[in-house]
Amino acid sequence: SAMEGAKSKFRSLRGWNADKYEFKLSVNSAYNVLPGTPNPKFIWKRGSKRAETAVVKVVRGEAVWDQQLTISATMFVNPNTGMYESKPASFVLQTVADDGRAGKTYAEATVDLREFALNPGREVSQKIPLSQGAVTTLTHLQFTILATPLAENVALSEVSSVMSVTDIPRVGDVLAMVPS
Repeated sequence: SAMEGAKSKFRSLRGWNADKYEFKLSVNSAYNVLPGTPNPKFIWKRGSKRAETAVVKVVRGEAVWDQQLTISATMFVNPNTGMYESKPASFVLQTVADDGRAGKTYAEATVDLREFALNPGREVSQKIPLSQGAVTTLTHLQFTILATPLAENVALSEVSSVMSVTDIPRVGDVLAMVPS
């Protein structure tokens, strides 16, 4: 069964440590939003988790949210390097029609939460360009992330019950490194 497959993958991850973090994201604004763009909301996705802001109006090319979102994530320590594995999260600007129906994705970006986990307790501010497919737009997102460690050495058995194997980066690569 798929569950058995998942369990055996977790067994082979023995020796890996996992630390749980809370990531507090302050979504400030997006600027250089293209003229005529419908009202956007900001969506933060990580695995099966998602958090989103309210819908705002674009005024003179700027969408201002000034809202806080929180997501917790488990950071895996690679026993070979002693470093956290990468933990990508998606930032999506989605347009919303006047009747409240979700429109399409205006632009998005991928952010690695590892960078913020390596600076725990410190607010890290960033400005990043957003992309439409392979095209980088002039639209930039301004945000701040504060990572707070919640628990160290979370037991993998505990982790496995609340997450899917897809949450572990490149399981194939991981298994290739683990002596069988």
